[in-house]
Amino acid sequence: GEGERALAVGRFVRPGIAEVEFHGAEGPQLLFCAYLVPAEAGRIAGYGLLGLAGPRAWAWLKWMGLRPWLGWIHAQDRRVLERTERNRAAFREEGLRSGPLDFMRPQIEALLQGREPPAAKAPLERLFRL
Repeated sequence: GEGERALAVGRFVRPGIAEVEFHGAEGPQLLFCAYLVPAEAGRIAGYGLLGLAGPRAWAWLKWMGLRPWLGWIHAQDRRVLERTERNRAAFREEGLRSGPLDFMRPQIEALLQGREPPAAKAPLERLFRL
């Protein structure tokens, strides 16, 4: 398994940096930074940086195990974005809608619009059991 996870932290730094940290009992175990930059009209390029705890050989083994999973996540995200764009075009909707589990979108949208995010006044904490 993944071992004991003590803490997971996500950050968004406008305009296009997202970070996720996973801490175990012995401190940070994984850090992923995604950088989104304009590539051409209507397209964004994404770059990622992955940091893993432990000696180089152990980190390399972790990377080899995570690599297929990260590819699957990237493909899933691409499909979601493509479908969202097709739906927006088909139904001519400008705004995006959020469901009850999308608690990050209102925070990110507020930051991008220069407003204080809702979580600044009432921090969010969610517990997910899988």
